[in-house]
Amino acid sequence: MGPASDAVVLRGAAPAPWFAPNPDPSCFFKSRGHKKALAYLEFGLAQGEGVVVITGAAGVGKTALVNQLRRRVDAGRVAIVALPRSGTDDVRARALIDEQVRGGRRVLLVADDAHELAPAALDALGRLVDGGRDGRPAAQLVLLGEPALTDVLALDELSALRARVVAAFELKPLQPEEADGYVRCRLSSGGWRGVPALDDELAAALHARAGGVPGAIDRLAARAFAAAAIAGAERVGLDQMIEVAVPVAAATAADERVASLERRVAEQEAVLRRVLSLFVDLLDEVRDVRPVRPRWSDQGEG
Repeated sequence: MGPASDAVVLRGAAPAPWFAPNPDPSCFFKSRGHKKALAYLEFGLAQGEGVVVITGAAGVGKTALVNQLRRRVDAGRVAIVALPRSGTDDVRARALIDEQVRGGRRVLLVADDAHELAPAALDALGRLVDGGRDGRPAAQLVLLGEPALTDVLALDELSALRARVVAAFELKPLQPEEADGYVRCRLSSGGWRGVPALDDELAAALHARAGGVPGAIDRLAARAFAAAAIAGAERVGLDQMIEVAVPVAAATAADERVASLERRVAEQEAVLRRVLSLFVDLLDEVRDVRPVRPRWSDQGEG
């Protein structure tokens, strides 16, 4: 089969199954960081109570960890319930927990993008998992979020939630030597059989351009394979990287700027909350002090 025919096959098949945004859970690349993070999740689950916190940059693979945990636990004994990203009210969450408990299962609530939740919502989730019967926890909680979540959890108003944390781990991007294995894992899960071939420099270039973040590697690789398909190329390498890297880099830089601004806003909001709290405390103290009438007020004018 010549290059043109290959291009037709690749154009229809390469980008979507090989580097889809939501890969098959069976495709789980066990980098050193991912294996350690999964061990922390399993350790937290074994405790039977408390909160597990997993942080990491967007696209680093936090959600994939929970999907992998879902495959490893006994679904008849443990129910893993993903909370809506917009949060959920106590009544609905309590109903979800009670339904699973009545069925004889432990409940693991998962809040993804938890760094976007308001402190009050996080505190409510922490109190919710402790609200069981007979002194037993109602559920366990996993908080997944970007590194800003650590700053949010450090707020004074979340001290009770911090006390419930039994395991915490920050998932880092892939190491350079892990990039080739990751790319081949994604390709193999989509049925890749060596066509198109990969240049030796491809994985290193993907890692360098994407900063080792799996989600960014996926986006960049999908574009590189699409470029190869359009050109009818039999190999994917630096030529395609040069063609597609600039728009991806620009998008990544924009994402980083937005994330940086969001972190600064979160920090400023935290400072503002502390200042307001101090102001309220000071105002309460002032109200408690009886006004003292100055001596000169009893004297006449002149």
